[in-house]
Amino acid sequence: MTTLVSDDVATRLAHVTAGVDARAGDLDAGQTDVRDDLRALGAAGLFGLPDLPDTVRVIEQVSAVSLAAGFSAWAHQMAIHYLADRPDLSEALRTARRPGVTAMAAGLKHVAGLGQLPIFAGETRRGLRLNGPIRWASNVFDDALIVLPARTAAGRLYVVAVDVSAVGVVVDPAPALMALGSTGSTSLRLEEVEVHADRIISADLTGFVRRIKPTFLLLQTAFCVGVTGAALTAA
Repeated sequence: MTTLVSDDVATRLAHVTAGVDARAGDLDAGQTDVRDDLRALGAAGLFGLPDLPDTVRVIEQVSAVSLAAGFSAWAHQMAIHYLADRPDLSEALRTARRPGVTAMAAGLKHVAGLGQLPIFAGETRRGLRLNGPIRWASNVFDDALIVLPARTAAGRLYVVAVDVSAVGVVVDPAPALMALGSTGSTSLRLEEVEVHADRIISADLTGFVRRIKPTFLLLQTAFCVGVTGAALTAA
């Protein structure tokens, strides 16, 4: 994958990736905190860029120097994309003052007809009450914001934003992972988690997935191309 990128973005990106590269060994060994790299990208204004080719290049280049940082940056950028219409929630992610968690895999599978959503939503006066497992997510740090799908017994499908620190969010111990130990990758359970109406991102999961899927696939491909290119160069 080769993309054109603005000179200004290229300059800022080169500076940040040099820092990520210097930390890559510790990152891939799970001996340091990937949030430092997310914050460096955020401080350089490299999240939530207006031009998608620039964002593709950011994910590709970061992934080329660190699998862990690239994976976390991809997950974080996707959370920003999910919240594109919610600047009140996305601004802290754009600057990486807090990490973003994409837990939308079950939503994409559901829309494709490949499985039911595991998170159940009970409708309340104030919003929703969630119960169920998140099988896998990354950037699951105490200060993170999760974007996830849920369904009601009547079949209504929602996309919501939940704080990892919210009452009822149970984070399972992270497993040992090759090269991803610093990414906060693990499973979670939601037990009677209250979601106020202002944290409901969409009440149309199918339309939401149709909107985000092209960018999802492009950025996931950018991550894979960055890692693969680095492997071929090193071979």
